[in-house]
Amino acid sequence: MSLDIIEIALDRISDFVGFERLATDVMYLEGWVNIKPLGGVADLGQDATSERFYESGESERTVFQYTLQEYLPGKVNDTIEKLNQNGVKFAEIVVVTPHQISSEAQTRMIQDARKTHQARLTIYERKTIASRLSDLQNGLFNRHFPNVHAQIADLTRVASQNSFPGGSLERILLQVSLTLTFRPDAQRARKALFDYFLLAVVLAEPQQTVATKDLEKKLGSSLQTHKQIPDAQISAAIGRLSKSGLLSTIAENVTATEKAISDVTASTVRLSEATNSFAADLLAAVQQGVGRRLSNDERKRVTRNARAALLELARTNSTSWDSPAAHPDQDVVTAAKNQLTEDVANAMIAALAECLRVPTPEQAETLKKWTQAYTAFAIMGLDPTLNSFQAAKFNKKIFIIDTDIVLDTVIADLPRSSGVRTLLRKLAALGCRLVIPDSVLEECIRHAQGSVNTYKYFGETLLQLTPALVEERVWNAFVAGYYYGTRSGRLRGTYDAYLRNYLEVKDSKRFFTDVIKETAPFIELSALADIGEVTLSSEEVERYTERFKIELSKSKKAKYRTPEEANTLARTDAVLFLTALRLNPSDESREGDVLGGACYLLTEAVRYARAAKALGVNTQVTVRPGALAAVQEIIGNFDVSSTEFLQLFENPFLNSAVSAVWPDVEKLVRSGVDLSGKSLPRLRFDLEGGLHSFLTTLSDAEEAAEEGGDAIDPDQKFLQLLDAATSRGYSLIPEVGRLRERIETGEQRAGQLKQELDKFMEQNEMLQEKIAFFGRRKQRYLRRVARTKK
Repeated sequence: MSLDIIEIALDRISDFVGFERLATDVMYLEGWVNIKPLGGVADLGQDATSERFYESGESERTVFQYTLQEYLPGKVNDTIEKLNQNGVKFAEIVVVTPHQISSEAQTRMIQDARKTHQARLTIYERKTIASRLSDLQNGLFNRHFPNVHAQIADLTRVASQNSFPGGSLERILLQVSLTLTFRPDAQRARKALFDYFLLAVVLAEPQQTVATKDLEKKLGSSLQTHKQIPDAQISAAIGRLSKSGLLSTIAENVTATEKAISDVTASTVRLSEATNSFAADLLAAVQQGVGRRLSNDERKRVTRNARAALLELARTNSTSWDSPAAHPDQDVVTAAKNQLTEDVANAMIAALAECLRVPTPEQAETLKKWTQAYTAFAIMGLDPTLNSFQAAKFNKKIFIIDTDIVLDTVIADLPRSSGVRTLLRKLAALGCRLVIPDSVLEECIRHAQGSVNTYKYFGETLLQLTPALVEERVWNAFVAGYYYGTRSGRLRGTYDAYLRNYLEVKDSKRFFTDVIKETAPFIELSALADIGEVTLSSEEVERYTERFKIELSKSKKAKYRTPEEANTLARTDAVLFLTALRLNPSDESREGDVLGGACYLLTEAVRYARAAKALGVNTQVTVRPGALAAVQEIIGNFDVSSTEFLQLFENPFLNSAVSAVWPDVEKLVRSGVDLSGKSLPRLRFDLEGGLHSFLTTLSDAEEAAEEGGDAIDPDQKFLQLLDAATSRGYSLIPEVGRLRERIETGEQRAGQLKQELDKFMEQNEMLQEKIAFFGRRKQRYLRRVARTKK
């Protein structure tokens, strides 16, 4: 039985009684031969049971719970509690659901059931049911879904169910784009994108039929540019689609086949299920982050927002070859926080930031497919022919590589390095010219030289940070590379020794050139003037430099740059931008073409696009690595793992999540608390759960001590903070651990001295006046003793 048909059938299940029968049959095939269905209103939380009897006379009961609910953790907890309340004894509970549950979620639920309820839990989810239904020999599918073929033609239900935007054509275009992502890489090609665009236009028609003579007009009107498609290209696409069984030609009409409808519907269902599973993982992380079980309404909002944020992120990533929106990150974050209370919203952002930073393979694959689908969707509305990606044209393109991409390439310990190298290597293999200008080379060297100060700022606290904090707050790529390399165990040395792999003081330019040639020999190093015949006037360079100064002043690194450094960087940006602009004559790129120009600046920096907008420049000359990768993936020219693919894009939730905890994080690491191994949701939860209060108290005590007051002992508050951190599973750096022991020993001695002084006061009334005077300074004296008697 076709897996596409099975996916559609499982998606249409709404009859719980019917699902009970299906689940029982599947469990029988899974080896539960003694299973007995129960059901009904008085089942005491049991949909079915299975008894095992042993020679000793003892028996063991397994309870089965069938559910159509998408939120499985809540159902599991409710079922176990209901069984316990009703006095039902069981050795194991088996839950069966038609929904997709991630491996991570299953492991978490199994562990929670064992820890919270001392219960053994087994989960059978969508994959198991689909596997059994696909076996024709057991007759299971025909018995439970006799009429499923009659339902396949209905695409509108799937579209509306997933809340796709726009009208009929827009929804179908996105669904067809989803289908394209499920095609094997070997079957993807530039032509396939146009084929599926034509298929979408046919599917959007009320009867999924279009007269052949009307196709050219309908295809042209479906494009934002309304450009006409040649008849020969249309005929070739119809031929390929017919050969694949997706279109049939009857008389003078082309009609979408049942296979086309089932392919599109099944792909939508699959990705929808995967997205729901992703949302369920996020919901579990949010509940852990707030430390309580959310209400039904809160769970619905979190699930809705999770899906909306993931799709908005995919949409934003998919169009990143174009000029970025004014505040794309804010749009995605706003979608995630919509109608949530502050504590839930903060937990949501932390959970999303962590999931995108270290996704499970299932989560990474889901987001990759959405990004690919929205990329195909965006291209279909602009230029489904992708003429600019023809080999004869694409191999003439020049990509000038900006500083951030060069550093990602040469510093192998950075998380993005592998994906960026793969992309550049593929572009070179396609015949593109990759160039690092002298000015970028010099900027990389300045970055290496400045890294010494960055490392000194963090010092030993660097290795106490988590990767998420490093990614967002350590703004020097060399220092970040040292962190990742040391944490992974690959590096075992000082920062100075590490930096010598990239920086040679006596001849820095020649040495770093050798580093690049060794790392990426397919990249050309050249002066900008040698890339092409470009003449830049001093007036326009100055005008663009001033604009880039404004853009650079808005960056988070601005306060760390001297005026001279800012001016040098602005001038470099201006010359890079103008060079790429002049190498893109207006006749080289037609309206609506995707990356139709001759030269692009490969960079993550959005300041180029913003400066261009401010200066009234409409020609696009910058492109992000993720955008190139997304388009190349769609047409089968590029293949990296889902995780590497996602690392080519920004994590818009990370800044918001880290900013919320950073002031407290700095205090924690300065106090010697090691944060390694802690996720953002865990950090946020522990800070709100008490650590923030201890940090505030310690800060107040230290300020009071500096002002000469004795009401609060900072040493004692420091110990309380360390106790609070270690009780929550945090470790201390060795130096602080030893300091803690010394302070604790001093406090014990001070406590003993206090008892002796109090006893002396009671025994010698003649010294009352003197002792009273001493008493006013007793705490100060004892604190000094605690600090010195070691």
